[in-house]
Amino acid sequence: MATLEQVARFGGVSTDVASMLRSINRLYDISDDDLFFKWESWTFKMGNDPQLNVDNVALFKQDIQNQIEFENQARLRAGQSTGGTTPASSRKLGATALASGGFDDFLGSDMTPVKKVKREPLSTAKRAISNAQPISTPSRSGTDYEKPLTSTTPNSQRHGGTNTSLGTPKTPFGDRKEPGTIVQVLNPGSITAEPTSRVVAPALVANFDPKKYGYRPMYQKLSETAEILDEQIDSWADVVLAHLDMAEDELANPARESQQTVLCIGRIVCDSIGGGRLNPQSVLLETSRRLGTGSRTRLDLSQLSSFSLFPGQLVALRGSNAGGAAFRVEEIINVPLLPPSASAPAEFAQSPTTCIVAAGPFTTDSDLLFEPLRQLASVAAQHKPDQIILLGPLLDVSHPMLRSGDFDAPETIKLEDGDDSPCETLDDLFRVLVSPILRGLPGLLIIPHPLDVLTRHPCFPQDALPRSALGMSKTSGARCLPNPALFSLDEASFGACSLDIVKHLALSECSRDPPEKNALARAAAHVLQQRRFFPLYPVPAPTQQAAVTQTVPVATDETDADLAVLADPLGAATSGNAGSAGGLSASIDWGYSGLADFGTRTPDIMLLPSEMSAFARVISGTVVINPGTLAKRRGAGTFAKVVIRPRESTTDTPQDGTLIPHELWNRTRVDIIRI
Repeated sequence: MATLEQVARFGGVSTDVASMLRSINRLYDISDDDLFFKWESWTFKMGNDPQLNVDNVALFKQDIQNQIEFENQARLRAGQSTGGTTPASSRKLGATALASGGFDDFLGSDMTPVKKVKREPLSTAKRAISNAQPISTPSRSGTDYEKPLTSTTPNSQRHGGTNTSLGTPKTPFGDRKEPGTIVQVLNPGSITAEPTSRVVAPALVANFDPKKYGYRPMYQKLSETAEILDEQIDSWADVVLAHLDMAEDELANPARESQQTVLCIGRIVCDSIGGGRLNPQSVLLETSRRLGTGSRTRLDLSQLSSFSLFPGQLVALRGSNAGGAAFRVEEIINVPLLPPSASAPAEFAQSPTTCIVAAGPFTTDSDLLFEPLRQLASVAAQHKPDQIILLGPLLDVSHPMLRSGDFDAPETIKLEDGDDSPCETLDDLFRVLVSPILRGLPGLLIIPHPLDVLTRHPCFPQDALPRSALGMSKTSGARCLPNPALFSLDEASFGACSLDIVKHLALSECSRDPPEKNALARAAAHVLQQRRFFPLYPVPAPTQQAAVTQTVPVATDETDADLAVLADPLGAATSGNAGSAGGLSASIDWGYSGLADFGTRTPDIMLLPSEMSAFARVISGTVVINPGTLAKRRGAGTFAKVVIRPRESTTDTPQDGTLIPHELWNRTRVDIIRI
C-alpha cells in the first residue's frame, strides 16, 4: 500500500501504482517529496495532464533512468578528457558498469589510468629567458622564423597526458600534400577562373544597422527569452497563413482531441530534459501561448514517408489528435523561401568580381606560426582578388598553447610609430602574430567569431571587432563586420555567419528518406527555409553534443561520410579546435536573435564555414559555400575562390528601373582549393 507521505502528495492511488512508486523510492533512493516534485516536472514536460496510472508511471520511471545514465556518462567522459580524477560516485558507478559490461562499448575494454599533469595558467606563460632583442613581427628568413612560437612540451603532456590523435607526429606545413589543388568546382564550364582585374573596386554596402549589435551581453532575462521564442512561432504562423490564404481562427491546438484534420503551427522540440539526439519517437511540437497555450504535444510521424526535422525548427503540420495522446501528422506544409535578391539594371556590375573566402582557425594546434595565413597572403598577392573575406576565429582563445600558456612570447613588441611596448596581453600577442599579415591583404572584410581573443562580445549575435585592437589603421581599407553579416558587393548580396551551424544541424537532425540525401546540403537548406542564420534551439551543450557524436552511425555511403567522421571528434579529418569540438562555442542572446534573421530577401551567396567537408552548392537558387577551415588540427586546410561574372545585357532588359533578379547561381564560379 501507499505510504502516508505518498497519499498526502499523490492522493488515492491504486495498489499497482503504489507498488511502482515504492519501487522507484528504493531503486533510486528518492524521498517521497523529491519523487512528487519529479512527477510534477515530468507531467509539465509531457503536457496534456497525464493521469497517474501504471503506463504513465512506467514512462516516468524510464525517464528517471535515462537522466541518471546520461549524467553519469557525462561525468565519466569529463574525467577521461581532463586526465584527472573522477568523482567518487562516478568511480563507483563506472566500476559497477564495467564489471557488468554496461559501458564496455562507451569506454573501451582497454582503459588504462592516466596521469594528471600540472598545467601552467595563461597568466604565467613562459617567456624567453635569453637576452632576446625587442622584435616587431615574426619575419621569414628562408623557410624559418627568427623566433618560432612552438611548444617546448611534448604534445601528450600538453593535453593532460591523454592518448589522443593530437599526440601523433605532425607533418610540417611546408611538406603538406598537393598544395594549391582544386578540390571542388562549381560552374567550371562557363566561367573562367582568372578574370581580368577590375579598375574600380566593388561597391560595399552593409545591409544591417551596426548600432544594433552594440548591445550589452549577458543581460537577458528568462521571461524575455520566452517572449522572443513565442514571437518566433507567431511570426511563422503569419507567414504560413499568408501562404495558405487562411485566417488565424482556422488554426488548432494540437493538444486538443479532434477527429478532424486540422492545421497547427509550432516548434520542434525533443522530449528529453537532459538533451539527447532527436528520433522519431521523441519529437514534440511546442506551441506559443497565443496559438496553443504553450503546450507540448507528442507527434506521431508513422504516416509520413519522408521528413527532415531538427530541434528548434518552425513547422506547420496537418493532422489529427484522435485520442489526445499524440498528434498524428499527415502532412508537413512547405513554406516558400524569401524572394530572391533583385536590383535595377543600372546597379549591376560591368566587370567580373573575384573574392577569396577563408575561415579560421588560421594556424595548427602545434604552433603559433600562422603559416596557412601567410600562404593565403601569398596567394592573394599572386591572384589580386577584389575582396578577401576572413571569418574568425583569427587567434583562437581555445588554442591548446594559449590555454596551457606553454609558449615563448616576446618581452616587447614594436609599434607602428617605432616605439617599444611590453607584450603583456593576448591583444599584444595578436599584434605580433596576426596584424602584420592582415595589413598586406587588400580589400579585407573581417567577420568575428565568439572564440576570437580580441572580441569583447562573446555572445551571438556578435558585434564587429574593434579596428584599433586589430592594429589596422583607417587608411588600410579593412572593414570589420558583425556576426552574422548581410552585405553586398555591387549587386551581389552576401550572408555570412562564422558559427558552425552546418555541423550542429547535421548532428541534431532526425530524418526519414529525405529527398536530399546529403546531410550537409540538408543543413544548409534548413537555414534558408527557416530564414535565419541560427534556427537551432536549444543550443547544444558540450556534454550533450559529445553524447550525440557517440551515437552517429557508421557511414553507409558517401552522403553520410561527413557525419561518420564526427564519431571521432579528435580524428584526423576533424579540423575544429578544442573549443568547438564538444559543443557550441558561443552563448546565444535570444533577446537579440532577430539580428540573425535574413530580412526581406534571400542572399545570393551564403557563407557557412564548418568543420565538415568543404563544399559549394546551389540550393534553391542560392550559392552556399563552406570554404572549410584554413588550418586543421594537424595540417593545412582549404579556402574558396569566388568569381562572379557580370550579367549579360539583352534587348529585353527593362530600362525603367524595374528590379531584376540577380540569378548569381548561373554566373558564379566557386573553387575549393587546398592551401
